[in-house]
Amino acid sequence: MARFPIDDLDPNLTQEARDVICDLTLAWASYDTMISYWMILTFGLEMDVGSILLGNMDTKSKLDRMKLLCDHLGFKGSVDSIARLQKSHLEFVEARNALMHRRCIGMTHNDDCERLVFTSVKHIRRDIGNFELLAFDLNMFKTATNFANEAVDKIMKITKPLALKRDADEARRKEQSEQSREG
Repeated sequence: MARFPIDDLDPNLTQEARDVICDLTLAWASYDTMISYWMILTFGLEMDVGSILLGNMDTKSKLDRMKLLCDHLGFKGSVDSIARLQKSHLEFVEARNALMHRRCIGMTHNDDCERLVFTSVKHIRRDIGNFELLAFDLNMFKTATNFANEAVDKIMKITKPLALKRDADEARRKEQSEQSREG
């Protein structure tokens, strides 16, 4: 396993790095929320019921379950869309997970790129006294942010007609309920 040159580590993050971290955090939260919203609307669940059903399920599991259920119900176009989304999701999830679940211990400043460096208390197998470090190019986080924002935009286009239909159905049920009470 390659050793990390700790001398090159700057514990002070630049403002740009902090902005990139913030942008990805916000974008991924929107992405995860929109995946939930998409699932709830696709399967005609009430928002509260959907939130109970999904709970704190991670994004990968939501996509896996949604794809499986869409396949089961014969929604071929949705299955293909979800599969494409999952493929893109996999490109960025490791960097996103490092950001959310590991400690950022600083960054490196090289001629070719800047990297954020993360650690946890995960050991390196058969490497006594050392812990795993992960380093990601700052541009990876920018690209992950773009992916999440673009995915949110696409999901919003998919969910808008579903939400309009749900709202119209709800208004119709409410009107019928009021008429039956009056009659």
